Amino acid sequence: MAFLMDGRGITSIISAQVASFTGEKDAIAKYNKSITDAYQSGIYEGVASGLGNGAVMLIIYGSYALALWCGAILIIHRGYTGADVVNVVLAILTGSHSLGQASPCFSAFAVAAFKMFQTINRKPEIEAYDSKGRTLDDIHGDIELRDVHFSYPARPDEQVLSEFSLTVASGTTTALVGQSGSGKEALISLIERFYDTYAGEILIDGLNLRDFKLRWIREKIGLMSPEPVLFTSSIKDNIAYGK
Repeated sequence: MAFLMDGRGITSIISAQVASFTGEKDAIAKYNKSITDAYQSGIYEGVASGLGNGAVMLIIYGSYALALWCGAILIIHRGYTGADVVNVVLAILTGSHSLGQASPCFSAFAVAAFKMFQTINRKPEIEAYDSKGRTLDDIHGDIELRDVHFSYPARPDEQVLSEFSLTVASGTTTALVGQSGSGKEALISLIERFYDTYAGEILIDGLNLRDFKLRWIREKIGLMSPEPVLFTSSIKDNIAYGK
């Protein structure tokens, strides 16, 4: 951070705006202060790094000395041979070295496992496999959005739809045209019930979308996203997966 501030300080000194307001002296003073701070930080960092490296080497060579001392006692009092002691010491050193190399992997594993179990234990507000809800013998496809209010859960303060109403009769083709971020994909997500509205309601054939069995209603809708995910199979099979 200190070196970043130094770069900004140099930029401010040579800036035409600073020169036009005769602020070179103040800019130079700030730059000198940042240089001093960087120098002090470098000293503290060097001392900490040296002490840390020294402690590590002390532990390593202390371990060597302890292993050799224990090995000497075993050779003198227990009848062990020098080869036995060397084999044990090498096995311990090799295992310790391998564990040291694997320690970053353990940290990464802990982070990944936390995120994984967080996802596994998550309770979705919309349960896709809920067996409750109604089904119809036949569906006509009349869609009505009535006074819909919606914003994405990740950005609750940014309202995407406000008092939005739309009617799409069955058998007709409707195109939603608008600039990026105007809510076109949000409408499709609401009809598919990837999200629920905060206010208002969505009706299909005059019935509230929330009253339908979710898996059943999604099977009645074919969706082709702007960036489709294709499986390694035929086009026919991919379309069948979508249904």
